[in-house]
Amino acid sequence: FVPPNKSLTDHWNKAIKPAAAAQDWIAFASTTSFQNFLDGNPKFSRANLPDEVIEIYETLRPHCTSKVEQQLIAQNHSTRDLLMAFGKVLEELKDISGTLRFDDITQRLESFVGKWDAGQLAFRLDQQIQHLLLDEFQDTAISQWNVIRPFARSVTATPESDRSFFCVGDLKQAIYGWRGGVAEIFDLVDGELSHLDQAETLTKSFRSAQPVIDLVNTVFLNLGDYDCDDPLVKQGMTEWAGWFSEHSTARDDLAGYVAIEMATEKSGSKEEANEVSANDQVLRKTVERIESLSNKLPPDKSIGVIVRTNSEVGQLIFELQAAGVPASEEGGNPVTDSAAVELVLSALVLADHPGDSLARFHLSHSPLASLLGLEPETDENGIANGYAAVTAATELRESWVIDGYGPTVEHLARMLMKECTPRELVRLQQLVRVAYNASLENSDWQLRPKQFVDYVREEVRVADQSAARVRVMTIHKAKGLEFDAVVLPFPASKTGWAGGTPDAVIGRDGPTAPIKIASRYAGGEIRKLLTPEFQTMVEDDRRRNVRESMCVLYVALTRAAHAIHAIVPHGTKRDHKSTAALLISTLCPDVELVEGILYEHGDAYWFQPKAAALKTSGKKKPATVDADPFRLKPFYLDDSAKPKTGSISLEARSGRSVPRTSPSSLEGGRKIRLQNLFHSTESEQAMQRGEMIHACFEMVSWLDQATPTREQLKIRLNRLSPSSDDIPAIIDDFFKMIDQPQIRQLLSRDKYQEMFLMQVPSANSILIEANRVEVLNERPFAVTLNTGMLQGVIDRLVLVYEGDTLVAADVIDFKTDDVPSAAIQKRIEYYRPQLTAYRAAASKFLRLPLDKISTRMLFVQLGQLVNVDFIDNKIPANSHPSATRAETILRPKHSLSKKNDLDMSQPDSASPSAKQQTLWSEE
Repeated sequence: FVPPNKSLTDHWNKAIKPAAAAQDWIAFASTTSFQNFLDGNPKFSRANLPDEVIEIYETLRPHCTSKVEQQLIAQNHSTRDLLMAFGKVLEELKDISGTLRFDDITQRLESFVGKWDAGQLAFRLDQQIQHLLLDEFQDTAISQWNVIRPFARSVTATPESDRSFFCVGDLKQAIYGWRGGVAEIFDLVDGELSHLDQAETLTKSFRSAQPVIDLVNTVFLNLGDYDCDDPLVKQGMTEWAGWFSEHSTARDDLAGYVAIEMATEKSGSKEEANEVSANDQVLRKTVERIESLSNKLPPDKSIGVIVRTNSEVGQLIFELQAAGVPASEEGGNPVTDSAAVELVLSALVLADHPGDSLARFHLSHSPLASLLGLEPETDENGIANGYAAVTAATELRESWVIDGYGPTVEHLARMLMKECTPRELVRLQQLVRVAYNASLENSDWQLRPKQFVDYVREEVRVADQSAARVRVMTIHKAKGLEFDAVVLPFPASKTGWAGGTPDAVIGRDGPTAPIKIASRYAGGEIRKLLTPEFQTMVEDDRRRNVRESMCVLYVALTRAAHAIHAIVPHGTKRDHKSTAALLISTLCPDVELVEGILYEHGDAYWFQPKAAALKTSGKKKPATVDADPFRLKPFYLDDSAKPKTGSISLEARSGRSVPRTSPSSLEGGRKIRLQNLFHSTESEQAMQRGEMIHACFEMVSWLDQATPTREQLKIRLNRLSPSSDDIPAIIDDFFKMIDQPQIRQLLSRDKYQEMFLMQVPSANSILIEANRVEVLNERPFAVTLNTGMLQGVIDRLVLVYEGDTLVAADVIDFKTDDVPSAAIQKRIEYYRPQLTAYRAAASKFLRLPLDKISTRMLFVQLGQLVNVDFIDNKIPANSHPSATRAETILRPKHSLSKKNDLDMSQPDSASPSAKQQTLWSEE
């Protein structure tokens, strides 16, 4: 056969003939001309294939099919044998170690329950199950349903009123297919159980503002506007659309705003443009938007940043920290987001493999170089550094074998301390803590430090040192959470809606039917030669991926209470197979696709308080409105107001001629408010309520160790005020208060040590565990100062010890004031003299310097914690013997100063400003 033209000749000689001669029929089947023939389009380079070529291809097609099938069968058999051998060894290891995985529990229960009926199970349980309530049911795997099925059938067997089956789920949020969840399991339940009521569809949101709901409706009710040329994608979307009904909101009172923004176009020279991808611009625009929101939004507004992959989370955390925006990762941050930690890990890698040139180069240009005998590596000294690395590795191995990981890692960390920022020091502390604990967990690490390094990189997550309101997470971790504002970056993806290439595909008669067949995945080129059954398996898998991608998008768009800011890559076209293209197609089908805001809806200033509407009953609106609701207004005393008797004085006089003062009498400084001189029914009720709330908090040592029960609180409050009818309401209020984030963090031992204690390491100490804390509630005191006797009670006093040595104290005063955030500063200044007195008294009776005592006010009604500083209000103090460790301090969450009186923005405490450092190092 002689090809009729040059292009076909080249193709024939370079691709067809070599593949046939080598009998590489997979390569033969993948050639362009043969693929076109299989597609029913027998052309090459725009020209029709000659009849001779078509005849050859027709002849070879069955042979190629046979070879492809044989190869796939061999791969399936090999995979099966490998998995069976691996499974056997794994089961043996689990038996030896006496451990089970979570999946093992389900599998064993499934096998066990399948052999018993409901009566036998009830006998074994010694209890009949009368009511079955299942939540998030769309994420249930078939194996899990098999465990529950006997109980479900039992409670629904008869229409008895004393039994119930209640099942809640949302097909649109089925995002756990990768771990066996089957959204269609609702159909299975409906078909298997009897006496079920009609399912009720819930479409009203109790979370989101109207603009957010409008966005959701516009996107998912207009999926037909998405012009994608992939029929499987369209089919998957059509199937998902059958699960969606138009939404409404119960939160008409909420303001909101949504915006779709296109990132900046790549700029600069061609070389620069090649280095900066469109997704890099998405990342930059995302950081810019988060920084803007963090600066604009009030401190009580949360910001959620939701992405698809864990790698995006780590990248965003790094970029936000570089931009000075405090951010935390849901579930903890990797300890490896630190240059200092990476150096220590490189040292362990070098110890494991002295020939690792990358680790050696890293260490040679670091503060550890001198310790390891390395010179900054160049082409000239590489060999010498290699010999030095062998010596250093030997010494490191000897150290961890004799001393263990903890001391070895701590020694390396000490060498880096002087070069570290406070945040890097915290990360080093956390790595040291992991090293001390890890050596007890896995003896294998004693021989292979690289395994310890892998463990640190892949599994270790540490809580951030600040309760950052900017939280970055994947969509799967965001499920069930809520944020005031949500930022959604949508970078371009090579796989798009179809998802990544699966390792295997399965065949079953229906989504909930048993698996009939499983096979390794085959690529598109050779898949065309396989059976229709295999094609169906692949198509089902792709449609399932599309449906799950739609669920992921739905979850992401419904996390916001007020605002959504979506970022799409520059250059996105409306027909791309991507989420960004879907948003553009449905929300702004006619807008020119240029950088900037493509779509916006709602009030961009939703976070600003709105003036209350005046009810004028048809009268003319007043020309001016009093903008200050806290301005003093005239008032009149009613009959319940009784004047206090006695002298108007800030200091009560003692019969022993020593002036006695209580800190509470110092509230407001030297000024007295006239209304405080009278007892009114309203003020007495407020005072009684405050005393009762204080009594509730008095019963709390640490919430994560023991929370007082309602009965305990009721007994305590009845003793305090036997005739009060407000006790149940006050107990309700107390539980609402302790559920607020800052209160729960402050009153939980683990969170307190993690977030409110900080060490500045020295040559003597690096471990956070050195801190021991003790709580004293309602601690009375009476001390003599230069001005006379000071006596009173501190609401909560936390003592911090290193060993048996008291090194710091935390004075916490509970305030029950219910004031707007804008008025908190006035209240702080009003209470400042009282807190000053508490601090002076604690310094005296604890024999601690003032700079080792933190003073905080906790507004329990508002759930806000404020640290009070005394830079411009120093307290004369007698000299105290300093038995403290200078490196241990209490770290403030917020700081006050003359220039910025109240900062509630939760700064990154791991890298405090110079001003904040001054607050705690100088007095």
